[in-house]
Amino acid sequence: MLIILPDMLSRQAALDLRARLVAAHWVDGNVTSGEGSALAKVNRQLPEDAQETCAAQQVVMAALAASPRFLSAALPHTIFPP
Repeated sequence: MLIILPDMLSRQAALDLRARLVAAHWVDGNVTSGEGSALAKVNRQLPEDAQETCAAQQVVMAALAASPRFLSAALPHTIFPP
């Protein structure tokens, strides 16, 4: 089932978040892969403890927590940071 959550962020909030993420230092995605998936995983990602990662997680988590549509559709007990 696909659930569309329109306007989770304001246009300005999305632009601000995008600018922060574009300017952030990204690392090889294999820093978090296991030995078995290292050959298949080809991506870049933010370091888990980077300031930009924490800021982006907070923005997305706040938007999800403020969305009645998300909360009623997902019925989350716990929301793990994206």
